[in-house]
Amino acid sequence: MKKNGSPNVLQTFYIVGSGESDVKNKRISYDSPLGIALCNMKLEEEKNVVLPVGTVLIKIQNIIYE
Repeated sequence: MKKNGSPNVLQTFYIVGSGESDVKNKRISYDSPLGIALCNMKLEEEKNVVLPVGTVLIKIQNIIYE
């Protein structure tokens, strides 16, 4: 995830149900703005996503189902 004008940052997120979200542990609810964006993306896809912190460029590098 890269905020416009900032360096690249590699992050791992876990998509969880709305009652299981925990931002400190990178557990993002599927119905949050970031969760919605991630759930609608495919491997190697890049997309600018508007979040409360600003617009960020997201590129999906890996998808794992647990």
